[in-house]
Amino acid sequence: MSAPVLAMDQGEFTETVSDALKRHFGDDRAAVKKLAAAANTNARTAENWLRGNNTPDALHFLRLMATIPALQAEVRRLAGMESDIDPEFARDLAAAFATFQRLSAK
Repeated sequence: MSAPVLAMDQGEFTETVSDALKRHFGDDRAAVKKLAAAANTNARTAENWLRGNNTPDALHFLRLMATIPALQAEVRRLAGMESDIDPEFARDLAAAFATFQRLSAK
């Protein structure tokens, strides 16, 4: 099994997380507010994550993974776990996460 995370340092990981968050939320003031709300944190912390100054702690990271299917997929890729999930299940799981996100945004 090949796990890209085994060859990464903290800076590379921080950049990878920041890039994934930017792809999902964008990179403006509204993105900071959306990210802060999704992780249940303050705007300054969310801004630091988007800028790549640091990464979310474990609890915030798991909250974000639970609501952002693309972040979950990126973590699975980094951990070398892409091939151990049934593609149909992955599709249905992503759809469930998207539905949860839509409902929780109301």
